[in-house]
Amino acid sequence: GGSMTGIHESLEPVLIEEYSDKFELLVVEIKVAGKEVRIINGYGPQESWTNEEKMPFFVALEEEVSKARLEGKSIILELDANSKLGNKYFKDDPHTISPNGIVLSGIIDRHALIVANGLTQKCNGLITRKRSTVLRTEESIIDFVCISSDMMDCLVSIQVDENRNHVLTGFTKTKFGPKRHESDHNSIVTKFNLRWKKIVKPVKVEVFNFNNKDHQRMMVDPMLMIVLDLRSFLTAVTTTAVAPTAVIL
Repeated sequence: GGSMTGIHESLEPVLIEEYSDKFELLVVEIKVAGKEVRIINGYGPQESWTNEEKMPFFVALEEEVSKARLEGKSIILELDANSKLGNKYFKDDPHTISPNGIVLSGIIDRHALIVANGLTQKCNGLITRKRSTVLRTEESIIDFVCISSDMMDCLVSIQVDENRNHVLTGFTKTKFGPKRHESDHNSIVTKFNLRWKKIVKPVKVEVFNFNNKDHQRMMVDPMLMIVLDLRSFLTAVTTTAVAPTAVIL
């Protein structure tokens, strides 16, 4: 397991907060199109856990959303929430709202967040987790992309990968060779129209090398710089004079 957020360096990413002791929640900030955007990535508690085990995650999640709003940041929330929100947000959700969903729904409503993969005009696909057993096939919507209202104009499209073209896949070594493990979650590909200027790193030019003996001597006696330059000049003149390819007419 584990949570990861990958961001291009041109977006000037900064790690704001990381929770990893009792639950997984990662908060990163980027700068793009004149916006400062907080990206919050997390893995929610299981429905079967006790309230004492579950609530620290939701408390931390709301705290981070609150901090982002108070600081005037835009928000992109990406969650494997292990929560079912029901038909309040998804017209064709196969499940009713769950206890975890009730808590998450409260956070969404209190902070006026938009469940982006619940927007039928923007989103293609519905089911985010599908697991087949001998007895039945389980389908649910427990993964969400939520955004602050100011990000709506930038939102282009969302694709829930029900065809599993981009499924997360792991491999383990066995005595019979590598074994493939596919996630039972469908990826959610969210596209925003946000322009930014790519930062070009300046080329480093060596002016002084502290490990070079001649450079070290220059620090002691600056006059050596003149002597070394003169030696280089004389060497170049001598080499030109005796070079077999040099022809003077």
